[in-house]
Amino acid sequence: QEIFLDNLYEAQMENIALEEELRHSIFHGFEGFSIVYQPQIDAKDFKLKGAEALLRYRSATKGPISPIEFIAILEQNHLIGIVGEWVLKEALIQCKKWRKELPDFHVSVNFSYIQLRSKVISEHIIRLLKENGLPGSALTLEVTESAQLDDYQFFNKIFYKLEKYGVSVAVDDFGTGYSSLSYLKSIAINEIKIDRCFVTGIQHSAYNYRLLANMIELAHSVNVRVCCEGVETEEELQVLKELNSDLLQ
Repeated sequence: QEIFLDNLYEAQMENIALEEELRHSIFHGFEGFSIVYQPQIDAKDFKLKGAEALLRYRSATKGPISPIEFIAILEQNHLIGIVGEWVLKEALIQCKKWRKELPDFHVSVNFSYIQLRSKVISEHIIRLLKENGLPGSALTLEVTESAQLDDYQFFNKIFYKLEKYGVSVAVDDFGTGYSSLSYLKSIAINEIKIDRCFVTGIQHSAYNYRLLANMIELAHSVNVRVCCEGVETEEELQVLKELNSDLLQ
C-alpha cells in the first residue's frame, strides 16, 4: 500500500513539474516545442500531396516527452487552445512556402475537441487562412474519434462553415474508437484516417486486408476519402494501392 502511494505521489509531482515547465515554455516563445511534418502521398501516382503537422516537445530536464503525455496535460489545464493556435499559425506559414513549389500542397492540423468548443473557432481558422493568403483547400482539420464528438449538431455547424470555405475535416485514428460507422452517417466529414494498426504488415493478414477493403469501400460509397497512416514498406504500399486508398502517410 505504502509503495503504491509513494509511486502515485511521485507520478503526481512529476506531472505538476511538467505542467509548470510546459506553461513556462508557452509564455517564453514556445521554447521546447517544435513541429515535424509527415508526408502524405497520392496512392495512385505516389506524388506528394501534403503533410500532417505533428507537435513535439523537448523538456529541458527530461528530453523528449511523448505527445500522449504532454497533450493530455495541455488539455487538462486549458493550455491546448494557445498551443493549438501556435501550431496552426506555424503550419500555415510553412504550407505557404511549400505551395511556391507545389501549388496544391495542403497541411493537416490536429484540433482538440476543447479547441472546437470555442464559439468562434471556424471564423478564427478562416481568418488565419486569409491572413496567409491561402484558400480553404490548403487545410485539413483533423479531429480524433472520441465520445466528445457525439454532439453531432454542434460540431456539424462548425464543419459546415469550414467546408463552405473549402477546408476539409478528417477523423483521425478511424476504426479504433467505439462508434466509427456512426461518424460516416452523422458528421459532416471529408476524410477518414485509418490507424496504422490496420496497415502494418497488411500483406500478411487476410483479416486486416478484408477489414480495410470494407472500410475503404464504405467510405467511398458516401464520398469520403481515405488516408492510410503508418505506411512504411513497399509491400504495404502496393497492397494499399490495390485497395484504392486515396492518400498514404
